[in-house]
Amino acid sequence: MSIRQQTIKGVKWTTFSSVFSAVVSIARIVILARLLDKSVFGLIAIVMFILGISRLFMDMGISVAILHRQNITDNEYSSLYCFNLIFGGVLFTIIVLIAPWLASFYEEPELLSVVPIMAFTILL
Repeated sequence: MSIRQQTIKGVKWTTFSSVFSAVVSIARIVILARLLDKSVFGLIAIVMFILGISRLFMDMGISVAILHRQNITDNEYSSLYCFNLIFGGVLFTIIVLIAPWLASFYEEPELLSVVPIMAFTILL
């Protein structure tokens, strides 16, 4: 397969993946908006925004680096796994520590309990 064909195939799959992710995200928002009360939906939106920002920092390009590197040893995989686990724990701790600030900033005391519970998904 030529480089041109590989590029076209890659662009097609990347476009499909992006469009599919966008459609699923919109569907998730529509479903939550229909099922939840306005105030609860607002709280979930705030938490999802915070978690979305934290997920930008979570990977730090490690998965892309793994895909581009040809020969990765088991020791390197293990080290990357431990690094991601430790960084996830640090990020989780930071989010839990800023939960009181978020609750006072948005004047929503419910965020004190919702943020740590939702932030637990970072560890998973």
